[in-house]
Amino acid sequence: MNAATDAVPEFSSNDNLVALATQVPLLLIALGYLYLRGFNFRQWILRPSVRGTFIALLAFALIGLCMDLALSGQYYLAPTGGEVTTDVAAAENSWGPWANLTDPTLVVYSLFNGLYEELFFLGVCLSVAPKYQRVAFIYSLIVRFSFHIYMGAFIALCIGVIVGPIFYLVWKKMTNKNIYPLVIAHMLGDIFGVSLLQFLPR
Repeated sequence: MNAATDAVPEFSSNDNLVALATQVPLLLIALGYLYLRGFNFRQWILRPSVRGTFIALLAFALIGLCMDLALSGQYYLAPTGGEVTTDVAAAENSWGPWANLTDPTLVVYSLFNGLYEELFFLGVCLSVAPKYQRVAFIYSLIVRFSFHIYMGAFIALCIGVIVGPIFYLVWKKMTNKNIYPLVIAHMLGDIFGVSLLQFLPR
């Protein structure tokens, strides 16, 4: 998941392909390990639906708004001399953030990344007895933070304390514990960056 700021490193189409080539085998190995350990894959519900897509859009909008507020607050409390920005590359393109959809490798990798990360955070970390779920949830936030530390400590912290809890609450509120909305919301965050400001008219 990306935060739409100029501090986040950009990835090329080749980077996306290399990431897919290396991470798909690792995912298969992880699934094989879970199978050998007798993991119950039937508890994973990944069911696309119109309602699930609507929930995904709402979740993406909510985390985008929260991230914008957090990054704006950071700027005003500890200004760095620059301006609060969204996605610099998108700002320079007449298509805005929608230009990211023209890179099929980004779309494919974002879907894959959203799938395996949310399967881990929600489908593996939280597949414990109810009495252990609070500890497992905190553990998942720590791992989510560490996954994104390359973006900078503050952004990684925001992803940990904003995205993680929001996704968890959405997942808990769903009666069938469908992971699909969170996978799509995560995918949108990877494609566009987690920000609503970038979608405003310029």
